[in-house]
Order: sequence, then structure tokens, then C-alpha cells
Amino acid sequence: MNLNRRSTTHSKLLVHYIEGTLTNAARREFEQCVAASPELAQEVYELQTIEDILHHQALTIALTIDKTAIPFLEKIENDIAALLRGAGASSSSPTKPMANNSIDFTSF
Repeated sequence: MNLNRRSTTHSKLLVHYIEGTLTNAARREFEQCVAASPELAQEVYELQTIEDILHHQALTIALTIDKTAIPFLEKIENDIAALLRGAGASSSSPTKPMANNSIDFTSF
């Protein structure tokens, strides 16, 4: 597997993990990789923190504005998620591969 494909797969896997869309088996295997790699653990922590901040901000805004704006905010959140997924698919920046790259990526 070449580095660009590996970094793309790595990015997609991170997005699926943060979004909670991995199968149970893939999630468990990914979490084992996270436990074995401090660099990966840090990356997951940073992405989860960003996701939590965005979600909290969306909720805070939704509670303080007219309820008709909620679909608009949901669209923004979905657009950001789509951009993150797209960035993972077209990423040209090298990303360190996971310590154990044996996850079956076709299972999610």
C-alpha cells in the first residue's frame, strides 16, 4: 500500500471512528491500535475535542436562537463533516501510519 493510500485510509478511519460509524469489531480493533500508539491516541483526542466543541457550539446557538435556524445549523454541521470526509479522501499530506494496520477497512 503506498503512503498516499495509507494516509487516505487512515483519515477515513479516523472520521468513521469519530462519527461512530465503525462496526463493533472494527471499533474494537481501532481502539486497540489507539491504545498501542500515543501518536494516534493524540490525534483521536484532538479530533474528538474539535467535534465536541462544534457540537456544543451548535447546541448553544440552537438554544439561544429561533428554532427555525436549527435545520440551517444541522446543514452546516453536515457540510463540515462532508468536507472532513472529502479531505480524508484527497489528502496529500503524509500521515503517520497506524502501528497495527490490519483492520479490515471494507467492514464499515
